[in-house]
Amino acid sequence: MATNARTLQRRCETALAKSPLSYFQDVLVERAQSLLHSSGLDLDAIAAEVGSIDGATLRTRLREHLDGACASFEPTCADGARAEATRCLSG
Repeated sequence: MATNARTLQRRCETALAKSPLSYFQDVLVERAQSLLHSSGLDLDAIAAEVGSIDGATLRTRLREHLDGACASFEPTCADGARAEATRCLSG
């Protein structure tokens, strides 16, 4: 890509109203939420799947994204995933 970091930063903020890092983290969390709801994988496996450093880092991102609320997971969790969703966010 023939652009410098500052130009990329400005263009992302103009188009997305957020930094490239913030956008990437939102995409990562959304993918992790999808997997948590549907896959039955534990948080460490999901972290590896989405490219997060580890389960603890992903747990922190999920808490930040959800403002600490885990109740939003419960209505849509796959069988057996509801307990995992609550457990993973409570640490």
